[in-house]
Amino acid sequence: MSTQQVNDTQGCSLKETTDLVATPNSYYVELPLGALDDQGSLLDSLIHFTFDTLRMRHLDLRIVVEAR
Repeated sequence: MSTQQVNDTQGCSLKETTDLVATPNSYYVELPLGALDDQGSLLDSLIHFTFDTLRMRHLDLRIVVEAR
């Protein structure tokens, strides 16, 4: 999982977001397709963490398929 908080440098693993417009109170997350489960518990946790814990107003979430 790669995350980037646009207005700060905290995150699990920082990723350059030069292609994104920096929005205040915004959080960027990239998840590999394999990390998702059928119940969506990872997405629920991520949404809860972003909006309730970090008090962000925008979540840019991208699901990526890893190239082989």
